[in-house]
Amino acid sequence: MEQTKSSISTVSGRFFDLLAPEDYAYDIEEIATALSNICRYTGHVKKFYSVAEHSVLGSRLVPERLALVGLLHDASEAFVGDVSSPFKKLLPDYRAIEDRIQEAIAKYFELPFPFPLEVHEADKRMYWNERQHIAPGPKDTLWHGEFRAARKVHASGMAPLMAKRFFLKRFKEITQANGKRDQELLKERAA
Repeated sequence: MEQTKSSISTVSGRFFDLLAPEDYAYDIEEIATALSNICRYTGHVKKFYSVAEHSVLGSRLVPERLALVGLLHDASEAFVGDVSSPFKKLLPDYRAIEDRIQEAIAKYFELPFPFPLEVHEADKRMYWNERQHIAPGPKDTLWHGEFRAARKVHASGMAPLMAKRFFLKRFKEITQANGKRDQELLKERAA
């Protein structure tokens, strides 16, 4: 892809056009690198906590069939950053661009879009886990009060390189497992 006025340069030296996300050949290594370097909660945390670590933990809270969706549910942030939810609500154009990028990523990786409810619920349960371990705040908050904390996972605040490895390892686990399931289904259908 060529550089345009609406493009950013990526860690791999390519250009990503924010207004043409459907034309991009997404690279999981590129996504992992960017997400591992982006801190959640606009940096208001006790220790660095990346979108990559959040994504891996979220992928473990959804049904196995949705693990890749859980892992990539914030992949658009590799290209637009992590903007706080209250700020996003004030920027409808930003939200539209982010959604278009997320939809393009979902299509590229053959994921359902919009994402299933289970993925959104897992993300909200992660919020409570993160508030307890990484970004403590008042016990009474305005967000996601109807969801209980995720107890199966623990947000630890990994360094970026560790978070990138964590993300890529999880991607490999999921895609290999999906490949085996696909092969088993094909064998069943052939029998």
